[in-house]
Amino acid sequence: MPPEEIIAHIPPNYGMATVEKIAANAVMAGCRPEMMRVLIPLVRAACDERFNLHGVQGTTHFAAPLIIVN
Repeated sequence: MPPEEIIAHIPPNYGMATVEKIAANAVMAGCRPEMMRVLIPLVRAACDERFNLHGVQGTTHFAAPLIIVN
């Protein structure tokens, strides 16, 4: 994938999540390159309006998304 390809817009300010930015954050988190196969769809899913990431981030309730990859 080209590094400048926009995968999603991240709430609340709707900044662009490009392949390059996702990869840079993945490296800093200790991910191996093969994890990009999971991270790209994961970012797309988390930024889908039906998931309501903005609501999860802004709530005073104890909500926390959990992703388990086996």
